[in-house]
Amino acid sequence: MYHEIHQQKRTGKQSSQIASFLGMDTRTVKKYLAMSVQEFDAYQVKLEQRTKKLASYEDFIHRRLSDCPEASSAQVHDWLKEFLLVKKSLILLTLVLKCSNLLS
Repeated sequence: MYHEIHQQKRTGKQSSQIASFLGMDTRTVKKYLAMSVQEFDAYQVKLEQRTKKLASYEDFIHRRLSDCPEASSAQVHDWLKEFLLVKKSLILLTLVLKCSNLLS
């Protein structure tokens, strides 16, 4: 992605055009354009090593989706709120959607 962004910039495109073309946020494109290759590599390593707050709930979500594959994201979100007392709804919905994509 980093190299694609820089290639698009070399062709004369603006950050907003690159973002639209690649389906990314303009701020992300600008951030990548401001990075050197070494900075981007270090950034990628940092992202891979970070701990995810909701990773411990991933098994629960996989089990519930295996038991009820027709469950919607909203249903899984409700299960999490009911059984795990997790309050951060937007973060949970993101995790649920990612897990749903993994099972597809």
